[in-house]
Amino acid sequence: NASQPAERRLLSKIRAGEFVAYQTAAVRGVLELSQAFVEQVRRRGASGTIVNVLTSYTLGMPPAKLSAYVTSKHALLGLTRSMAVEFIAYGVRVNAVSPGMTRTDFIADLPERFIEQVEASLPMGRLATAEEVAAVVRFLVSSEAGYVNGANIPISGGQGC
Repeated sequence: NASQPAERRLLSKIRAGEFVAYQTAAVRGVLELSQAFVEQVRRRGASGTIVNVLTSYTLGMPPAKLSAYVTSKHALLGLTRSMAVEFIAYGVRVNAVSPGMTRTDFIADLPERFIEQVEASLPMGRLATAEEVAAVVRFLVSSEAGYVNGANIPISGGQGC
């Protein structure tokens, strides 16, 4: 159905231009913000940390109808790793987190029965909370994670790890 957003359609139903536009929108913003951040860190002679938010679908097989979304997250994983290698020279560590399905607005339009089925299939029996994801991000930006660079940390309750 062409009325559905590209990130929720079968790959065979997405026009190439839409697919490329989705990828550009998803990756370009992260790239430009990261470049600007590194430039500010460099100018100030400081250090910093970037944490990109991916998806647990980067850890295993994704479901149907999420090809544009999952492809963009894989592109961000490659970008994260490339930035980790290059930006450390400026004192900037770069990592990623890959949350499983989390109760956010992104899934608000999904039927509750579907979400219950997903929860039943998870080792922990429930979805992640935004607070749990934030706690891992908080760790990654802290000095306690000072030697973590280029990592992609799953926050998936044991699913796909």
